[in-house]
Order: sequence, then structure tokens, then C-alpha cells
Amino acid sequence: LRIKGDDALNALDMLTPRRIDNLIPGQATFVLFTTPFGTVDDEAILLRVLEDEFLLSCGGCKQLSHITDSLKHFSDFIIETTDLISFNIKGPNQKKAMLQLVDIEDRDQIASLSVFAFKSVKSITGHKVFIIRTKIGMEMWGEFEAIHKGWIFMLRNPESYTICGWDILHTYRLECTDISFTLYPLDINCNTSLWDIGCGWMVSNKLCEYVGKNALLDKKSSHEFKLCTLIAMDSTTEQAKVSSSIY
Repeated sequence: LRIKGDDALNALDMLTPRRIDNLIPGQATFVLFTTPFGTVDDEAILLRVLEDEFLLSCGGCKQLSHITDSLKHFSDFIIETTDLISFNIKGPNQKKAMLQLVDIEDRDQIASLSVFAFKSVKSITGHKVFIIRTKIGMEMWGEFEAIHKGWIFMLRNPESYTICGWDILHTYRLECTDISFTLYPLDINCNTSLWDIGCGWMVSNKLCEYVGKNALLDKKSSHEFKLCTLIAMDSTTEQAKVSSSIY
């Protein structure tokens, strides 16, 4: 999705408990949107392209449920679908793998990307793309032709790339040591709050109203469940050893 206009920031600010006004152009962040009941509507990667323009990749691949709430309060912005699609590279050699897909003149920019930063560069086929570095991966966003060409390149170089689907991705997430994952959409859905899934740190002290603010704050002291780290499995008793901490 593309959200742009003088009220673009205000419109997005009404949908999430997370502060996004401190994002500057060229920065990205992970955002959870809330429902009026203080639960999770969707999760997304948000890019601030310009002062008045944002790109949003929703994990649930759906229209934001409560964007109409923003439309009631702000009029100087538009929200539209784009022709952009993406893929995500994970693993210990992710940077090297992504650099092979970028024009040689732009590789220094990508090599020096900090976490949750992005650059608009040319791909090896000359197409304009965005390269985003997240906490555990690197993403390429571009129009169909650019992504298709990149996909073909990866298929032709199996020594550098292993093409995988959701099942392998879930396995990678469980084994990842950089960040603690559970399984979307089992944990992130309209029945869970940010406190339940260990994302209470995202709830800021924003003074402005946002969807579900009071309900979310009321849920802080009442968890439906807690998340713990799986430390090891005891092969003799088949019992799981977990940490006592709650994320």
C-alpha cells in the first residue's frame, strides 16, 4: 500500500500504538496495527519514502481494517495499492546474496545499510527497486518485471540461493537466534493483544488517540497466555525445557 499526502503521517498514527513520527525518509520499522478491542489487526513493515509518503507491506495481505477511522478525521491523504511485490533473503550470507542482485554501482550503499534502513537502487537488470534491511533479513521490493528477473537469477544460482516457501520459513524462524518468533497467524491475530505476544514494548506514551488505545492499555495487566523461550528438549523424558521469562 502507498499512503501519501500532508495527512499521511496522522492517518497512520491513528492505527498503531507505536510512534512513527520519529521515522525519517530512508528509514523503516515494524508496526502492529490494533482493533477497537485492543487486539492485533495486522502487522507490517512500514517505509517512510518522503516526508509525506509511506509504503506499507502488510503481513496479512489485506486492506487495513480501520483506515476508515483515519478518513473520518483527516482528508489530505490517499491510500492506494501499488504494483510492488517483494521477496526476502534470510541466512548468514544474506548481504552477499542480495549484493549479487544489485547494480555494481549501488552495492556500496547496500553493503552499509543499517538495520531498518532502506535505499532506492538499481537491480542488476537496471530496474528501480527498494532494498530494505530488517532485523533478520534483507528484502527487495519492486515492480513485477524487476522481481521476476531477480527470481530467475536466483533459480539459476542454486549454490548461493535456496528458494523456499512458508514451511521452511517457519522452521528458520523457530531456529533464529537474532529475534524470538512464534507462528503468525497463531499469535498475531484479532484475539491477541500486544501484551500477550511480547510486543508491549511497542506501546508508546503517545498523547494522540489511536484505534483501541483505552482497550489496549486496560489489557496490560491481564494476559491470556505468555511466551517463553524453548531452551532444549530432553530426549530421555521428551520434556521441553523453557525459560521462565516473558518477552
